[in-house]
Amino acid sequence: MTITLTDEVDVSRGDVLAAADDPPDVADQFEARLLWLSERPMVPGRQYLMKLGTREVLAAVTAIKYREDVNTGAHLAARTIALNEIARVNLSTSAPLVFEPYAVNRTLGSFILIDKLGFERVGAGMIDFALRRAQNIH
Repeated sequence: MTITLTDEVDVSRGDVLAAADDPPDVADQFEARLLWLSERPMVPGRQYLMKLGTREVLAAVTAIKYREDVNTGAHLAARTIALNEIARVNLSTSAPLVFEPYAVNRTLGSFILIDKLGFERVGAGMIDFALRRAQNIH
């Protein structure tokens, strides 16, 4: 698709065009629900490629808040996330991303994590909100 703008503006793949009176948020720190898809466990601090829309950045889980028991919904303590487990995590990205909470916009609120070495999809997630320290970026 090609878009022609009246003013000369540097727009490239991964950029988001939005209404000026209702712009999406921009942040580099998030709280999200993460479903782990890899047989190798997720360990906080390890870097992955995060793909949100058409944008790819480096990302790391900085903290696992809890793992969810899929049968009861109970919050369980966890240091890692195993195959098919769901957890509430904090994420940090190498660059700010345009996003909206998953409850508002499924496209700008969902992401996948990809292993940097084998390019295997290792996780899928839904952003709930930006962490406070990241909300001063516009």
